Amino acid sequence: MIDALEQALGGPVERVIKLAGGASKEAWAVDTADGRELLVRRAGGGVIHLDTLTLQQEFEVLVAAREAGVRVPEPLAYLGDLDGREAFVMERVHGETIGRRIVKEPPAVLGPQMAEELAKIHSIPLGRLTFLPHADLWQRLYAELDSVDEPHPAIELGIAWCRERIPLERAPVVGHGDFRIGNLMADEALRIVEPAVVEANPDIYCASKMIQFPIENDVMRYVLMNSPISKGTKHNDDFSAVSTQVNLLNIGKAQVLTIPGEALPNIGFYVKRHMKTDQPFLFGLTNDAFGYMLTKEDFNSFKRYEYITRTSLGEMTGEIYETEALKFIAESPVPKK
Repeated sequence: MIDALEQALGGPVERVIKLAGGASKEAWAVDTADGRELLVRRAGGGVIHLDTLTLQQEFEVLVAAREAGVRVPEPLAYLGDLDGREAFVMERVHGETIGRRIVKEPPAVLGPQMAEELAKIHSIPLGRLTFLPHADLWQRLYAELDSVDEPHPAIELGIAWCRERIPLERAPVVGHGDFRIGNLMADEALRIVEPAVVEANPDIYCASKMIQFPIENDVMRYVLMNSPISKGTKHNDDFSAVSTQVNLLNIGKAQVLTIPGEALPNIGFYVKRHMKTDQPFLFGLTNDAFGYMLTKEDFNSFKRYEYITRTSLGEMTGEIYETEALKFIAESPVPKK
């Protein structure tokens, strides 16, 4: 990788660190011998969305945004093929990205500044970026959801809600697509990974098991029964229960366990405490997204949990997941130290 970078950048490279996150793309922090701090965005193993742009198109979007005055990293060069995958390079900027830290004490100017930046994005001429998708919004969203071929009733309900309420008569403009605090800046990942030791040739173990949840919530049952994507779920004929897959993955010293929904923190901490590793990871909303998971003690017990209760399969979901997860962990090999 370093050799390919030095050839692409035309000079020696002192340090290369692969950053965490990035969804289907890789992000590499690169320090050059002449003192430049760069970030290389490189294609990963696939794409997530139907309308995903190529990295050359992403580079052109950055150039157009910069021309419109949007505060984006300076796009430096489209590199084309970099060690077998498409890539481009831009300046590396520093700043806080952990959303919970930002919103804990948000700067007073944050809201107005975000609105200004979004307005600048909207001002980019459509003719400048002719490759952006222009298809009917709702058709595009439903087509993408159908392509997943998995039940996501909450997302479908959200699209239907928006379709009934959002007018589309206005002239189209360039949009961001994921404009939120977590996509503003980045330097925390560098601090976290800098002292990490590279684990060469780690052992890998993969396993999965099916577990069943009762559907006690009438609203969730109605959504599943009337959703066109319910045919992809493994459920009882009367929709009294649904089955889903849970995965366990050992990579070297680390262990990953998946959650087919969004579990409350106490469930996550309890399960992680029983994972036989110092590097436990829980991946939520994986394989399925059957609403929130909370314990029977929390279910409908507090006002702040009213919404979470309404969007849960039932009060036993959390306990069933904990029981099955601990069995799965006990049946699986311990990650190698």
